[in-house]
Amino acid sequence: MAESTSRLSELISRLKGRKGLRPFSRDIKVDPGTLSGWLSGDVETPRGGNRMALVSYLGCADEDLSRYLAGEVELDELLANLPQTDQPLTINKVLSWIPTLSLNELARLAEAATELIRRRTDSHSIADLIEAELKNRRWPIDRLAQEVDISVEALIRLRNGDQPAEEQLLDLTLVLTKSDGSRWTFDELKAISCSHHRQNTTHTNGG
Repeated sequence: MAESTSRLSELISRLKGRKGLRPFSRDIKVDPGTLSGWLSGDVETPRGGNRMALVSYLGCADEDLSRYLAGEVELDELLANLPQTDQPLTINKVLSWIPTLSLNELARLAEAATELIRRRTDSHSIADLIEAELKNRRWPIDRLAQEVDISVEALIRLRNGDQPAEEQLLDLTLVLTKSDGSRWTFDELKAISCSHHRQNTTHTNGG
């Protein structure tokens, strides 16, 4: 096991403590499958949205996490220094920059973000993904409900287009897969859910 992989596993194990994997995944906003990979040592370095979620949960700067994974600081030192860390995350830098924009610039930013979400979610809905998973696996809905630990009644409502809660989205990351076989992440499912909800609201309001 590479040193950075071992250090990541040690960090996640310490943060998780005695808490179960699923409850911890809800706290940290990283899907259980990814957390399992971090804990087992299958993943060397967290990336993208999952890395941002980890840094946000730690309350430290990305540089601090990088130094720990590189072996420049020990785990106790990383955790002990967290309260003194005030370097904002990339997302926080963007949020602090937004109020300085003009209304026209804000409108352009919102339009670009909406279009990016639309492209990345490929016009799916959570109901579509559930239906596709049932078809691909040839499972009855009660089997899927058992796998994700969601009641059959609640899963039927999601299948019929109900807006899922964040906890349900985290549970669904355990089984929902893309066309290439990789699993949908929590952030991706949340974006799909929000985008589809906005579309439905617009149509309902006659927009």
